[in-house]
Amino acid sequence: MLEPYTIIRDTREKDDKGWIFKSSKYCAGTIEEKLDTGDYSLYGWAQHLCIERKGSVAEFAKNLVEDRFLRELDRMLDYPWRYVLLEFELSDLLEFPKGTDIPKRRQRFMKLRGPFLLKTFIEIQQKYKIPMLFCGDKGQEVCSSICKRFIEAHNG
Repeated sequence: MLEPYTIIRDTREKDDKGWIFKSSKYCAGTIEEKLDTGDYSLYGWAQHLCIERKGSVAEFAKNLVEDRFLRELDRMLDYPWRYVLLEFELSDLLEFPKGTDIPKRRQRFMKLRGPFLLKTFIEIQQKYKIPMLFCGDKGQEVCSSICKRFIEAHNG
């Protein structure tokens, strides 16, 4: 039987839709600590596992054109286990900006569109070798499963 693991949530993860993990058979719960890279990791393993959460396609689209996000992806290369969990669907990416809270009158003037986001999404995965998973509303469940697999791989 594995000891329950504790999930670290970065103190800068301010989104009220961010994840809090409750105690269970496998998980001892969540603590908040500053992480240098990513939004979630495991206590005692923070240099080995990095999980970045993107809560919406609009957030992801904004990040794709920011140097800050690319620097974060560079830092993630140091982690043997690294993931970007996307809390939206592929169709949301392809249809961007449709379905977002961006006013329709502004959408028609936007140069950032689904085909560009898809191109950049593919290029990032190739360059950084980082799995980017479309999780929809199951992001927390996917994060929990990754943490459990990590602990099994390292203590099993």
